[in-house]
Amino acid sequence: MSLTRCPHCQTVFRIDEEQLQARGGVVRCGQCQQIFQSTRHLIDVEAKDTTATGTDTPPMDTQNKPRKKRRFIGSHLPTIDELLGRTPQQRTRAIFWIIGIVLVASLFLAQVMYFYSDELSQNRMLRPLIVATCKPFKCKTSPLQDVSNIELADTQIQPHPKFKKALRISATLINRADFAQPYPLMEVTLTENSGHIIARKTFKPREYIRSLGKNNNKMPTNVSVRARLDVTSPGKRAQNYEIQLVANR
Repeated sequence: MSLTRCPHCQTVFRIDEEQLQARGGVVRCGQCQQIFQSTRHLIDVEAKDTTATGTDTPPMDTQNKPRKKRRFIGSHLPTIDELLGRTPQQRTRAIFWIIGIVLVASLFLAQVMYFYSDELSQNRMLRPLIVATCKPFKCKTSPLQDVSNIELADTQIQPHPKFKKALRISATLINRADFAQPYPLMEVTLTENSGHIIARKTFKPREYIRSLGKNNNKMPTNVSVRARLDVTSPGKRAQNYEIQLVANR
């Protein structure tokens, strides 16, 4: 058992070793409510301090008025809230702030998932979560599609075999992805030698694959699919052509 003195009001406390070790020896004075480091203000128990023991009459000052008797008060170890100076009302207010922030963040995430569910569902890692979340809300999710994994090969352009003012464009599509995906849109651009665009048109899958059935709307993996397009010829001005695959959503 040790004694420590509050440096603010000079009140003496009894304090044991466990209390000295707890919170690094920081305590709150039960008399003036000030926090101080008890280990810095220890008192030798064996010293004949009549004020500390409280057994003798306290000394008088020069004006013959008794000094305030120091009392022993059970030591009080402060909590974290006390060390930070927080009141119960402040703690309650902080809890409501945290709950409000969580609710606002949840609402924001829900709005993002609802309005951008179609785009987010194209991420293979997020797709299971997006699809499961969208079921009760009936938000839109398109089939998984990755146009970058569709190979465009053997493209050719030549005069139409039946019509004079028409061109026939043919190409081979191969789905290199590890999953079946919707047939893409084919955007055909005709340009002059200078790069000036003469004509541009986007074709749907049923326009370049005549035999495409209703239940056959996805490309199998690693299978060659022959595409054929018939376009109106813009005349001799068209010297170059370009075909781009666009996601079909």
